[in-house]
Amino acid sequence: MPANPIRILPVFLFSICFIFGAIPVSAEVAVILSRDDFEPYQEARQGFEETCTAPTKVFAFEVENRETRQYKQRSIDEALNYIQKGNPELICAIGTQAFLAVLQVAPAQIPIVAAMVKSPEQLIQDSLATGHTIYAVDFFVSSDIVMETIRSTYPELKSIGIIYYETSQSLVDELRAEADTRNLQVIAEVADGNNPLPALRNVSTSADLFLIIDNAMIGGSAFDVLLGFQKPIISLIHNPRMVRKGALFGFLLQSRENGRAVGQIANTILAGGKVTPPFPKMTKAALAVNQKVRDLLNVPVPNNFDILEKYNTIE
Repeated sequence: MPANPIRILPVFLFSICFIFGAIPVSAEVAVILSRDDFEPYQEARQGFEETCTAPTKVFAFEVENRETRQYKQRSIDEALNYIQKGNPELICAIGTQAFLAVLQVAPAQIPIVAAMVKSPEQLIQDSLATGHTIYAVDFFVSSDIVMETIRSTYPELKSIGIIYYETSQSLVDELRAEADTRNLQVIAEVADGNNPLPALRNVSTSADLFLIIDNAMIGGSAFDVLLGFQKPIISLIHNPRMVRKGALFGFLLQSRENGRAVGQIANTILAGGKVTPPFPKMTKAALAVNQKVRDLLNVPVPNNFDILEKYNTIE
């Protein structure tokens, strides 16, 4: 009597697995972006996917109101529900907001790699109590390079006004420490996304130069008020719109390279390898410069970086 092929099949598969090893199953990586409309985050995602060998499932927090930084709750819920129920092998959080949101819901056994986050060492330190295993690559040149660039370019400078969102506090602390070593006074103010104008009260009268982190002061008429002081404005976490509107220059993000570096870490983790600090840092930088502003203010721009973007108008 011929053997039943249905009964033979499991035995056959077991024999194949025994001889050649277990059948490999693709590990899926969840990629979460802090916002869907920010080009550097998309570039970091592309860099990550170019490098990471595992399949990815991508989510992005959708912006509902750019000026007030409000998001569609549905898009956040969709991403976080997948983190809780989809059981990804690894999570890649792109942007500080995505990282902090993932940290609240991700099971502790799932490793997290972070791209495009500010001051990742401090974030990792602050997150140790959660029990997660976290890896990150600083997406920007170090604070000492930023401050040394400003000091060497403007040797007569006495004070810097920093305007930022609260999520950048650790970065501001680093910048303040570096400014102290170079005899630069820092006046720092947190910008309210709904009404950033009050942040100008202390900064505008005392500062010789404005350093704007992220999109702080870009909303509504706040940036126009800032321009009225006719002092150099530097965009630290570059937003092309800010330079086009009248910032003197912006430090360009190395977004794709950051994503690739994080992708390499992810590959090592998924292969069962170990990644130990210090994690790699971005060593390259470039500038976007508004040449019309440079001519109007008659001030120099740093000469130790490549200028990759030039604007000749003020929007």
